[in-house]
Amino acid sequence: MAPPSLLLLSLCVLAIAFPTSSSSALSTSDLPLQELSFSPLPTDTVPSPPSYGAPLNDPKPPRSPKITGPGSPVTHQWSDEEVARRLDVFLEAFVKCRQLPNVQIGLVRDGRVIYMRGMGVANSDGKHVDSRTLFGIGSTSKAFTGLTAAMLAAQQHSPLGASGLDSPVHETVPEFIMHEPAASALVSWRDLLSHRTGLARHDQALMVGNNYTQQELVAAVRWLRPTAPIRGKWMYNNWMVAAAGYMAAQKDGRGVGASNWAEMIEARILQPLGMHDTRANYSSANRETNRAEVMQWNMTAGRFESIEWAGRVNEYIVDHAAPAGAMNSNAEDMVKWLLLHLGNITIPGVSQHVLRDVHRPAAVIDMPEGVVGEEIELSLGQTYGAGWVQGSYRGRRRISHNGQTIGYSATVSMLPDDGIGLFAVSSAMTEGNWYHPVAFHAFDLALGLDPLFDNATQACVYPCPIFPDHPLCTPRPPPQPAPTAPHTQTHV
Repeated sequence: MAPPSLLLLSLCVLAIAFPTSSSSALSTSDLPLQELSFSPLPTDTVPSPPSYGAPLNDPKPPRSPKITGPGSPVTHQWSDEEVARRLDVFLEAFVKCRQLPNVQIGLVRDGRVIYMRGMGVANSDGKHVDSRTLFGIGSTSKAFTGLTAAMLAAQQHSPLGASGLDSPVHETVPEFIMHEPAASALVSWRDLLSHRTGLARHDQALMVGNNYTQQELVAAVRWLRPTAPIRGKWMYNNWMVAAAGYMAAQKDGRGVGASNWAEMIEARILQPLGMHDTRANYSSANRETNRAEVMQWNMTAGRFESIEWAGRVNEYIVDHAAPAGAMNSNAEDMVKWLLLHLGNITIPGVSQHVLRDVHRPAAVIDMPEGVVGEEIELSLGQTYGAGWVQGSYRGRRRISHNGQTIGYSATVSMLPDDGIGLFAVSSAMTEGNWYHPVAFHAFDLALGLDPLFDNATQACVYPCPIFPDHPLCTPRPPPQPAPTAPHTQTHV
């Protein structure tokens, strides 16, 4: 049992937060990798309509002049080398002004890896981050779980049921029981993977259950009361994705359990793709020497220092729900993952049909209140399906997912119709959404668009240059002193 302090911290901070097949396995040498040399920097749709948090007849704020809607015009034809050079200059300045200890980036275009670099430090000893340094990738792990389930669903006699991902889970896994009998009979694999079961997050209960076996984790679902009708509302839920991963491993003939889910991911995805550095959980990644520790700036010492407890806490509160967010990987492996989803390389069991099945929308995402202008288009997504968020970027179709655990933040984002994909990750304790402006700039360069940001300084203060009316950017009037009560004299 973890110390009370770790348990309290856990309850507060968990955020496991959006071709034809070939029979031969791939190795690194099979990939069209550009040799880049850089010196390290030292330092099915739900029935309810979407809710946008405001009446639909509210006047819209003015559009940014650079966000031109459908089909932003291509104005440049930059070569791979020029894209890499410009992105490198941007990132070096961005890391400094954003005060990040490190970043790791992989960018692909038209089947080629055109940029791959790690920069910054991995630990207190000053070890440099390279393209093979391991980082926690958080909820981007969900797409791996979704793909393995889709691979099973596509088999001729699918162990998940005759309707594939749309088969009710209870038909093939009788021990999976929801709190409501009607839900037990209806909830499908796609419902679990797309956050449309009617269950809220229940993350605190999930963390407290870290001593459960995976069979107990699946069995405990029956005690979770729904807060919405099945398929009536999109509600992010790590527990359901974890349960889907473990049950898929059971139907794959590997039993129920974290190790068996890891074996399924290893056998069906990691080995065939040649993702040899990737680890399925923190307990295995924490034993690796080439991993980035969570880092924080020490103002007294004037340098970045490791937060040694962060890795142990991630192992304690995330690993038992590994299919939802415990994987660790690096740019060298994740570019292969991007190329697979963009259709540039193939592995056995992953056809174009399977990729379409996981990429297609299954639920409408309710927009949070306070969303300004085209922030939905740039930073968020409109729909969700099997581990991926579907949205757009400057009028182009985008498929993506972000991930966060304690200290680690990552994004995997693709423009599939343009053949472009990006992986970005960091281990900055105090940072969360730094990757949005990085993704925007990388996409602009790869597409040949006039960049949204004129320089890295603008990117560092995102969203303000693009959305000046955003609540984070609107100047607030200085606090006024409290009015003093008028002086009164009491006569006796």
